[in-house]
Amino acid sequence: SLIKKNKELHKPLDLMNVGFVGAAGGGESFTEATITGTSNTITTIATDYKLATFVNTGTLIVSQVGASPNNTVSYLVVAGGAGGGRTNQGYAGGGGGGGGVIENSAHTLTATTHNISIGNKGTAAASFQSSGNDGGHSFFDSIKAFGGGGGAPDYSGSAYVAGNVGGCGGGSARTASGAASTQTSNNGGTGHGFRGADGVHLYSPIIVGTGGGGGASDMGGGGSGVGSGANGAGYNGGEGYTDNITGTSVVYSSGGGGGIFHATTGTNYAGGVGGTNAGNGGTNNGSAAGHATNYGSGGGGAGRYNSSGVRSAGDGYKGVVYIKWKFQ
Repeated sequence: SLIKKNKELHKPLDLMNVGFVGAAGGGESFTEATITGTSNTITTIATDYKLATFVNTGTLIVSQVGASPNNTVSYLVVAGGAGGGRTNQGYAGGGGGGGGVIENSAHTLTATTHNISIGNKGTAAASFQSSGNDGGHSFFDSIKAFGGGGGAPDYSGSAYVAGNVGGCGGGSARTASGAASTQTSNNGGTGHGFRGADGVHLYSPIIVGTGGGGGASDMGGGGSGVGSGANGAGYNGGEGYTDNITGTSVVYSSGGGGGIFHATTGTNYAGGVGGTNAGNGGTNNGSAAGHATNYGSGGGGAGRYNSSGVRSAGDGYKGVVYIKWKFQ
């Protein structure tokens, strides 16, 4: 024993410097960190954990990394959602794709300064026959979530237009195929992102439905598309990714709904429904598309333009980064 060995060495025992497992001066240790950046916060959740929330660019400054198993963090990195596409003088625009998502529940840290960058929202298309703006990429060091792809306009020149590729692809026009997802699993994280929906063009009567933007857990279209005959609707946006890193289940990065054109003007045919927290597509009587309301989601595509004025597409929503670690 320690006391026996001390007697054998004929030295006085210094009880103040004896370390015990789980006691102060030795044993279990935890990660310690601070943050920088405007409006970024650290909060305590689930009693023993700290959660850093980055809504703007900043840094995570790790002064100490805990001993195993307290040497890892969980993270969720969400890119900015894209804006919806805008119609020409008639027809409709595609829904904006959600921002890509990447996550990891056991990422090993080092005691250094880690850089965080937040992707901006993609704004709605600002002029006739233009795509929605892509969302910005988000980063945790080199871990990358790809910004959502903008929704398509109806056409450009004589060609029907696909949505922009992105973390989740933007919705496309008429006969164009939905845009692909570019989100990857990278640097140890698992990526989430899906393609946007195809457009559709029906006749007798003419119905043009643009694709919904892709979401982080479902492609645009969402299982229901444009109706036929006298009952038309834009494609729905894809559903986003659900995560509970904050202690509450929240949906991030849903796709915006596609807009609708229907040759029958007396009825207000609906645009596609956006995924959770994403914007709905514009309607056939010219009602504006909806804006996204939570991190990473896409805006709705513009509906039919009519003589009463220009009809607007919806904006996407900016990205966010969450990092969680055990502190006691």
